[in-house]
Formats: sequence, structure tokens, C-alpha cells
Amino acid sequence: MAKDEKEGASIGSAASAAGAIPLGTPLTARQEVVNVDLGNPFRLRCGDDWCEIANWDPHNDGTFMMQYMPQSVKVVIFKQILTSVLDTVVLQKAGNSPKECNIPVTALNLNINKLQTVNLELFKPFKQLIDFALSFNRIQLLVGRFESITLKYLFLENNQMVHLNLCQWNLPSLMWLFVSRNSLSEQPRCLADNLPMLTKLELSGNHYTHFDIA
Repeated sequence: MAKDEKEGASIGSAASAAGAIPLGTPLTARQEVVNVDLGNPFRLRCGDDWCEIANWDPHNDGTFMMQYMPQSVKVVIFKQILTSVLDTVVLQKAGNSPKECNIPVTALNLNINKLQTVNLELFKPFKQLIDFALSFNRIQLLVGRFESITLKYLFLENNQMVHLNLCQWNLPSLMWLFVSRNSLSEQPRCLADNLPMLTKLELSGNHYTHFDIA
């Protein structure tokens, strides 16, 4: 298995540490209770506590797949997302706004896709989210206000970000932030002010010319 495939096979040990459903068990070894095949590339497979979504086009499919997901789902894995831009159009297509939704997922894995721009406001409905992985994409830009009182672990490694602005983030419970192997030339803005509970910060493999730890 290639290195990036290993990285994307699970979100990591954070979910287990946080009390969320661990991702160590291969999906093929779990009981499958939902299998949606619409005759196009889109695929949705779910077990009692997990869903795997493949070949999703958010601008055409919206969030309709939520109606098929068991209410007990805690872990959602996205594979081969058919767009490079994730924005609020996804929720608008479903006729919902972020304020009207409450999705009880605790772990989201969007590793190993081709995302370049992500509007973080899209994830506001995930009000129980603990573990969020966006590593091994091509992300250059994160936009929008990012609010979560539950999120503890955020993984953004192996992307293409030159700047990271946290001034619109409100993550009072975040403990781990991994931003290694990007192209950052300066420290993330508003880091100390907006992440009061941060205990682990990984920034290796960037291109810093100046870093102020004061």
C-alpha cells in the first residue's frame, strides 16, 4: 500500500483517543446495511456506524445522500470527490442552510482527494464533530467562518497552502492542529487568540522565513 493510501485509510488515532468510533477496522470487515447505486459514478455504502461516499459531485448531488444514512453513523469517509471546490452551494442544492442542520457525525475523512478551495462554513451542521481530516489534497485556500465547540483534532497536512488565516475560526476545544508539509512562509494568523486549548501544533516541512513565538 502506498504511503498516502495508508494515511487516508483512517483519520488516525485521534478518533479513538477522543472517544469517537475508531477507524482501525477495515470497512470491508464491517457489516454493510446500506448500498446506494444510482447507475452513475456516485456510490454510498454504510454500516451501522460508518458511511463511505465515493464519486460525489456536490454541485449536482447536494446532500441528498443524508436521507440514506443510518442515524447511528459516526464516521463518514469521502473518496474521489468530483470537484476541486467545496462551498455552500452544496447545502443550497439540498434546500438547507447550515443553521437548519444538525448532523451527528463525529469523524469526517476527506483525505486523498483533489480539493483546492474549501469553504469551512459548509461543515457547520456537523455539531458533534471531533475529528476532521483534509490531508493529502491540493488545498490552496480555506475560506469562511469555521465554528465548532466540539472539534478536537484537525489534520491539514500535505496540501499547498501558502497562508493560513485563523482569524475567522472559533474552535475553543481544538487540541491538535497538523499543518505540516504545506508551503507556509509565515505562522498562521490569530493562532494564539482563537485556539486556546491547543496542545499539539505540527508545522514541519513548510517554508518559514519568520516565526514569532511571543
